[in-house]
Amino acid sequence: MFRRCPSCGRLFQAKEVKREQLENPYEVIEPGYRGGYRKERIENFRVTYKCKSCGHEWTDMSEKTLHGHFGL
Repeated sequence: MFRRCPSCGRLFQAKEVKREQLENPYEVIEPGYRGGYRKERIENFRVTYKCKSCGHEWTDMSEKTLHGHFGL
């Protein structure tokens, strides 16, 4: 991971310890081009990291967006 430890400031030392989904994923459907529709699925996570250098643990929010296309 390219995360910096907020305690010691070292880069490349963050290891993902736990990932939990915060809520049910939701979908957004928008008109696409050429008459089809564009679908996005958005998932929110709370991710816990631990520094390999100093052992500090912290949490961060993460959002994952999945894209899809489908016709009429």
